[in-house]
Amino acid sequence: MAGYLSPAAYLYVEEQEYLQAYEDVLERYKDERDKVQKKTFTKWINQHLMKVRKHVSDLYEDLRDGHNLISLLEVLSGDTLPREKGRMRFHRLQNVQIALDYLKRRQVKLVNIRNDDITDGNPKLTLGLIWTIILHFQISDIHVTGESEDMSAKERLLLWTQQATEGYAGVRCENFTTCWRDGKLFNAIIHKYRPDLIDMNTVAVQSNLANLEHAFYVAEKIGVIRLLDPEDVDVSSPDEKSVITYVSSLYDAFPKVPEGGEGIGANDVEVKWIEYQNMVNYLIQWIRHHVATMSERTFPNNPVELKALYNQYLQFKETEIPPKETEKSKIKRLYKLLEIWIEFGRIKLLQGYHPNDIEREWGKLIIAMLEREKALRPEVERLEMLQQIASRVQRDSIICEDKLILARNALQSDSKRLESGVQFQNEAEIAGYILECENLLRQHVIDVQILIDGRYYQADQLVQRVAKLRDEIVALRNECSSVYSKGRMLTTEQTKLMISGITQSLNSGFAQTLNPCLNSGLTQSLTPSLTSSSVTSGLSSGMTSRLTPSVTPAYTPGFPSTLIPNFSSGVEPNSLQTLKLMQIRKPLLKSSLLDQNLTEEEVNMKFVQDLLNWVDEMQVQLDRTEWGSDLPSVESHLENHKNVHRAIEEFESSLKEAKSSEIQMTAPLKLTYTEKLHRLENQYAKLLNTSRNQERHLDTLHNFVTRATNELIWLNEKEEEEVAYDWSEKNTSIARKKDYHAELMRELDQKEENIKSVQEIAEQLLLENHPARLTIEAYRAAMQTQWSWILQLCQCVEQHIRENTAYFEFFNDAKGATDSLRNLKDAIQRKYSCDRSSSVHKLEDLIQESMEEKEALLQYKSTVASLMGRAKAVVQLKPRNPDCPLKTSIPIKAICDYRQIEITIYKEDECVLANNSHRAKWKVISPTGNEAMVPSVCFSVPPPNKDAVDFANRLEQQYQNVLTLWHESHVNMRSVVSWHYLVSEIDRIQASTVASVSTRVHVHPRTWGTLWVEFESALN
Repeated sequence: MAGYLSPAAYLYVEEQEYLQAYEDVLERYKDERDKVQKKTFTKWINQHLMKVRKHVSDLYEDLRDGHNLISLLEVLSGDTLPREKGRMRFHRLQNVQIALDYLKRRQVKLVNIRNDDITDGNPKLTLGLIWTIILHFQISDIHVTGESEDMSAKERLLLWTQQATEGYAGVRCENFTTCWRDGKLFNAIIHKYRPDLIDMNTVAVQSNLANLEHAFYVAEKIGVIRLLDPEDVDVSSPDEKSVITYVSSLYDAFPKVPEGGEGIGANDVEVKWIEYQNMVNYLIQWIRHHVATMSERTFPNNPVELKALYNQYLQFKETEIPPKETEKSKIKRLYKLLEIWIEFGRIKLLQGYHPNDIEREWGKLIIAMLEREKALRPEVERLEMLQQIASRVQRDSIICEDKLILARNALQSDSKRLESGVQFQNEAEIAGYILECENLLRQHVIDVQILIDGRYYQADQLVQRVAKLRDEIVALRNECSSVYSKGRMLTTEQTKLMISGITQSLNSGFAQTLNPCLNSGLTQSLTPSLTSSSVTSGLSSGMTSRLTPSVTPAYTPGFPSTLIPNFSSGVEPNSLQTLKLMQIRKPLLKSSLLDQNLTEEEVNMKFVQDLLNWVDEMQVQLDRTEWGSDLPSVESHLENHKNVHRAIEEFESSLKEAKSSEIQMTAPLKLTYTEKLHRLENQYAKLLNTSRNQERHLDTLHNFVTRATNELIWLNEKEEEEVAYDWSEKNTSIARKKDYHAELMRELDQKEENIKSVQEIAEQLLLENHPARLTIEAYRAAMQTQWSWILQLCQCVEQHIRENTAYFEFFNDAKGATDSLRNLKDAIQRKYSCDRSSSVHKLEDLIQESMEEKEALLQYKSTVASLMGRAKAVVQLKPRNPDCPLKTSIPIKAICDYRQIEITIYKEDECVLANNSHRAKWKVISPTGNEAMVPSVCFSVPPPNKDAVDFANRLEQQYQNVLTLWHESHVNMRSVVSWHYLVSEIDRIQASTVASVSTRVHVHPRTWGTLWVEFESALN
């Protein structure tokens, strides 16, 4: 029966129809998959090519010449590859082969991919090549905790995803296809690292498309390029390669804890951040509390209490500061671990919590400590010096009292002898005692004056004690006068002069050196004795001449200006300082003390006492030595000390002379002379040792300050150069600046060793407790600050070099593209103009050549697109030119930290440029509203640059115009060719005869068909 099919045949036909339908569905699925892969891979390529200002529009077309492929490999690897610059097919094949050979050298397996496949735009093999590149450069670098050696890159990425989404309800990751359709996996991964951006409760109830859109949107905000669209994933079986590519981009974007290293995992971020905040809060509060304490300047006037206060400061410095420095270092280390999460955006760093903020507060504490020590230590030294003087007054007063007792006892003995009619024997001994007490009292008056001027807390008590001694000396003198005048035995001119000298000294010399306070305190108890009629004016005047040198207050030049108000009036501070540095009183020569009224022993006693006074003066002067705060003052102190040390060494000859005089002394003065000589030797040895130590300290300080000053001068010069550099659009010599900066970085590398060496010297001097600690710490801090600042400036310069280079390269490239398009337009107009007189062969050749012009235009398509993208990133340079004053304030961005008293700016701060009338310094308003002049090098004027954007838009319009012109010319040439073919066919038909047509009947329909085609072509 016709049309009947057997069961077997029917089943066969049905099977074939089923297979055909399956193949159709599979083909459609492959087409959809390839479409998604093409889109994903194109976006992935562009995110890397944008780094070299290139762009791919059509994956299959824009990789054919090999240039973009080579650029992609260069960006991914950091290597530089050769390339052919021609446009012929041979050059294209060669460029693609260069890329393939490079991949093979990196042990990348390429299966059945040849250079002509890519050059011909084979879709399947082009996608295969890009997937191979993604696998090698992005996915193969994935490493996960718990991975095994035999795991593939895909399996490692799957393991990372499973670890990241562990514990999330309703989320399961078993593959890179169906598990991702609902978008929950994407949201869970982002929530793991940025819980502040994703609400998983909302994700649980949203649609697939909503979840996918939200995940891709949030990921894009944190820097992950949107490689996929929701509709690409919300299908029955999403493309595995596209999903893997996107998930690996998430892996790259999120922070990772180093394998086996120190780091903070996503689960521990909040805990560590709270710990960090608590540590910072506690340390800042501690610092501010002690800054307030260190700023206190009310000191006790009691040396014991003040010394206790100073020891408390030293204990704080030695026992409390080091642990806090350790705590500060811990905060820095914890911040380093949290830094990747701060940069990622998981943590919002509050103002005042950056380690630099802590360093700033710490610097305030150090400065407050230095200022307190600067105020406290001189006060301690001053009170210690006053205490030494007070102790000397106390000690010498006891000595004087003892000698007065001895003198009074001797006088009583002589008085008894006189009553018995026996000649007295103790007149010389008594004269010696009184002479020694006279010298001690003279020194007491000077010392007490110093104590009063220095507001010493026991000065009043000592004034009363000195007054009492003076009364006793005067009383003893009166008794001597009475006793020896009765016996008419006091006939020696020596004794008369001695008594007269004491009276003269006590009457005039002492009182003149006292200020009104001390003078009035002593006068009340001394006036009755000083009016004794037994004192003759002639003897008094005779004694004055030999007492005057000793009464001169030789201690005065060595004391601080607060202790010598009576001598500093009318003198400029600098002049006074110079006088203090240069004045060195030389000890009196023994020959200058010779007097016919004095015995040899009396001369020796005065000589050794003057030497003792000189040594004590010099010791006090050395104990209060200033070290200087800068190089000129240090050099001045060093030069002055050399003179002092020379005088101290020369003093040894006076000491030898005093020793040689010891054999001339007889009892009872010999014992006293020997004691004074022994004390003189000990004090001189101490003085000489002190002087040598100070010379050594000054030498080391001078060496350190000299080196530190040289380094600071160099750093300051470099700073001035960088701050003053012109970064405006007028200065196009960026290449020269780049070379200069590279040379500067090399110099800084070399300087770093010098800086470290000087810093090590400072550390060593501080460890050795160098007495000029304040100066050393100040220079060390200045060097650290200046070094950090110059490094920040270098970072600013590097960014300006990049931005200015991009600026000038853009405008140069845009101008070059404009010229090329103009030349191409002129060539098209000149070369491809035609009419009906043009021959067919010529037109066909021109049409073939025009196709090559089309290739050139297509090449410019990516160039123009790249320039359009680059225009959006070009910074503004005209605001850097003072000749272009601002009409209104504009936003600027800080590219480094800048701190001054009036303003504090942090890197990345959005500030406002209020005035650009100075090139080197701008008037800037900080985010907190503070206004100050800040170096312009610290800022970048961000895009958009209107000139660049307008230029790119004009260029894009020019490209469209040239493309339209080419299309019109191409159509015109094809129309003329079609017209020629139409005319030719018409002529051939018209030339045909009935016989020829009848013999070729089968040709007739085809001829008319050709004629009709040519006619339509000519019309089009």
